[in-house]
Parts: sequence; structure tokens; C-alpha cells
Amino acid sequence: MSDPAAAREAMNAELARTKFQRKAVATGSMQEVMDDATAFFKERGYRSGRTGRPNQIFVMGGREGAIPRGNAEILIQVNVGKGKAT
Repeated sequence: MSDPAAAREAMNAELARTKFQRKAVATGSMQEVMDDATAFFKERGYRSGRTGRPNQIFVMGGREGAIPRGNAEILIQVNVGKGKAT
């Protein structure tokens, strides 16, 4: 039987190695961006759709390395940043 503490430490190390956060700027409307993002991930084999929260979509995938399932939430914000700069 394997050591639970070692398994937990391995999982924590994998989570620390693979986590990330990105910011992107899109010129389309919020609805277009949400539809495009959902379609993009569905075409690549992920489950994707709207969450119960406004302006968010979810992405769920299969096994990613030692992690049993990859999850993501994408938040779309409008009117962010300097005016006329993006």
C-alpha cells in the first residue's frame, strides 16, 4: 500500500506545476466571445458550457498527467483597461 502523505505531496506538486492564469483581450461582444470559447474547447474534446454564474464558462477535460481531471473557469469582463487602448 502506498503512503497517503507521499501521494498527497505528489498531487500538490503536480497542481503547482500545472496551474496557470491568463488574460486576453477580445474585440467581439461578450456573447460572441463566450460562444467562440465554448466552441473552441468542445471542438478539442473538452466539455464546455455556461456556468450558473454570469459571464463565466466552464471547461472540463480528462486526465492531465497525474491529475485525474483538468478543470477551468473562464470569466469574461467587459470595459476593462484604458479606454481606446485595447
